Amino acid sequence: MQPAVDASVIPLQENHEGNNNDVEIQIEIEDSEESTPMTDEERYNKDYVKSLFEIVLLMGKQNVSLEGRSFKDPDGVYSPDNFQALLDYRINSGDEVLRKRFEMLAVNQEYCSRFQQEQILEVCDSCIREEVMRDVRNSQFFSIIVEDAVDLAGEEHMPVFIRHIDDANNLHEDFVGFLSCEGDAEIIAMSFLTTITEKWKLNLEYCRGQSFIASSKFSSKMKIVASRKTPSLQYELENAITNLFMDNIEKGNELKEILRSEWTSRHDTFEIIVTLLHSLVLCLDGIACDNSSRWNTRIIARAFQLSSALTDFDFVVTIVILKNALSFTRAFGKNLHGLISDVFSAANSLTAVLHALNEVMENIEVYHEFWFEEATNLAAEIDIPHTNLQPDLTSENFYKETLSIPTIEHIIQGLKDIFSEQHLKALKCLSLVPSVMGQLKFSTSEEHNTDLYKYDLPSPETLSAELHCWRVKWKHRSKDVELPSNIFESLHLPDIKFFPNVYALLKVLCILPDFKVENEKFESGRKRLRFYLESTPVEQRSSQLAFVNISYDSKHDLDVMVDIYMKMVENNDKFESTSPSSEIVVEV
Repeated sequence: MQPAVDASVIPLQENHEGNNNDVEIQIEIEDSEESTPMTDEERYNKDYVKSLFEIVLLMGKQNVSLEGRSFKDPDGVYSPDNFQALLDYRINSGDEVLRKRFEMLAVNQEYCSRFQQEQILEVCDSCIREEVMRDVRNSQFFSIIVEDAVDLAGEEHMPVFIRHIDDANNLHEDFVGFLSCEGDAEIIAMSFLTTITEKWKLNLEYCRGQSFIASSKFSSKMKIVASRKTPSLQYELENAITNLFMDNIEKGNELKEILRSEWTSRHDTFEIIVTLLHSLVLCLDGIACDNSSRWNTRIIARAFQLSSALTDFDFVVTIVILKNALSFTRAFGKNLHGLISDVFSAANSLTAVLHALNEVMENIEVYHEFWFEEATNLAAEIDIPHTNLQPDLTSENFYKETLSIPTIEHIIQGLKDIFSEQHLKALKCLSLVPSVMGQLKFSTSEEHNTDLYKYDLPSPETLSAELHCWRVKWKHRSKDVELPSNIFESLHLPDIKFFPNVYALLKVLCILPDFKVENEKFESGRKRLRFYLESTPVEQRSSQLAFVNISYDSKHDLDVMVDIYMKMVENNDKFESTSPSSEIVVEV
């Protein structure tokens, strides 16, 4: 005989007729002081649901998949799924609420359906996110950062991060969830806006920056190759470098040191590839032709494939042209990732960079001639042949039309698209940082750039006078007082709130995606996301489980989660049926 099932723990009715992914469930929990005291039965039910939530949260934090299914082996022995196994463990460890609940159930019967588990996980996901979003809304201004799409159980999703400042003026970059990439650009854009504004309750009027962090397929593959160098392969490549640079030992040692670093993320990656190309080919050919049984067949086959790719003349011309074309933006890009003073210099140098690139475009015949000659010489050094496959064009003209011209055009347009007039104005506001002011001999005039944020200022009418006082404060400081070197040091000055407009401007600048989060503990979401993706098979990935796992140390109130779930079930007749993949919007 099975115990009676109370309505408060029955999940919403499953919708087997369709996959209604857009259904929203809005729950409002009344103030606990206004609610009537719970009966013994209600307390028992809440304790039971609380145990279920504790198990789901544990599975999320430990990245234990809900996908496990119960089954019987050929001998008829029953094996429970992951969730039920944890239930059994808790019961055996003395959880009397669970024991009383399930002691009369049949041995092979599920204690808690997969659908109910999914609903509990969705409530956990939504409640944890609401805590993060509450902090974001309290800080007022924020920026949105979206990364390259990742595969979650066969569907592409974009990870989303939010930057904001907390009450202690610390910059946070929190992972807040995934957005689906299904559909065309218009559908994705509308889904993005709906999720941000309606489901996550963020006001885009306070969004001060947006960034999409992506890398080319080539760059991603090179990073994978670089991360999988075994000691023996590394040793083989370093031997090839030693042999090629016998006449320049210092250069050879420098290249070996570069190889031991994150060289695929450097601003001169293509220059390094060009310099190392001969060494790479020698190393790969040596492995592919080795008969000493040092390498297994998989490594030998892979070495042969890579050598064939690297010794293709199209590849050689491409990396040489990219190396030369990107040399005009190398210093600019490096400065953007440098100190605040370097970022300020980059903002002021963009006009010169574009001028140089336009000059290259106007004289592309001359520039391409030198680039193509460099590519043919490199190919000859490695004995790479090239033939003219276009009868109406010479090889040189063919690569000029298909590579050099489009590459320069793409770089120019990309710089214009990314660094708009508003973006440059924002970066030039970095002259507010005392170290930059000192570098400019305190002769800056920030008013025309700060117009961009005039509506964010508490007292815009006093800005001019305040900026004057700010300059005087640092220009006439004591000799033993060092100038704050970045935005974060400036925000933590004891007297910063005596400069309310400067304080507001620095807080807005701080959240822009251009700048690195100073304290690593406030940007752990990105690292945890990478770890989750690396350690979880694609078919077992879940957006909700991933979010709970990545946010394992976030604030959450278990009692609130339980109350939301029980209230949702109690009022299930007021809502449409929903599938496990729908999202719950929580209003506490």
